[in-house]
Amino acid sequence: MKYITLILISLLFSCKTELQLFSKKEGVSTLLNAELIELNQDVLNKLKTEYNVEITVPYKDELINLQLHKQELDFTVSTSDGKNFIPTEVISFYGKVKGDPSSLVSICITDKVEGIISSSKYGNITIGKEDSYLIFNALNVEQPDFQCFSKEVENFTHVPMVLANAGYCPTLDIESAYENYVKFGSTQATVNWITSIFSAVKASYSNEGIDLTLKNVHIWTTDD
Repeated sequence: MKYITLILISLLFSCKTELQLFSKKEGVSTLLNAELIELNQDVLNKLKTEYNVEITVPYKDELINLQLHKQELDFTVSTSDGKNFIPTEVISFYGKVKGDPSSLVSICITDKVEGIISSSKYGNITIGKEDSYLIFNALNVEQPDFQCFSKEVENFTHVPMVLANAGYCPTLDIESAYENYVKFGSTQATVNWITSIFSAVKASYSNEGIDLTLKNVHIWTTDD
């Protein structure tokens, strides 16, 4: 099933033009062995309107070609204070490194762009943002004084899973602790953090032919 899905995705890109989402940026990263990259805003705006797209990102001395398919995230957000909250749009893509059917790619667009690229050739690559955008292999970085841009959370989200049916359509309701809300500073920032993680998990399931759906995010905005 995984390989059939990836073959179908590949066929969708036969006439696509490659878009360079990031370019190399001059300077030295505070995260040792990480590379600075710069976001191309025009390409990002175009990416938001595409469903099947081929992009490149710079890493070391080459461009990694990624074939991506948009995956819909349609979920509700509730909070412990009972207020209605409508989150800003989250755009999520999954796919593979071109020519590597066993690879996995996830790109999530919230107020920033975050992503993972996992392949036998490149290992596990992370795209994230501190003061600037960075790309790095987590196994190769040294971080003596670095504080990760994904804030450290002591009490991680409680994730009860409810199977929609006995097939391949599991759904998730995610409940986020008050400590997360305090650390990230707002409901929207907490939602962005959760959906970035969920996007990568959904991409992994999609590669196995399983459509994982996020139904609701409940955030404790009051002390629980």
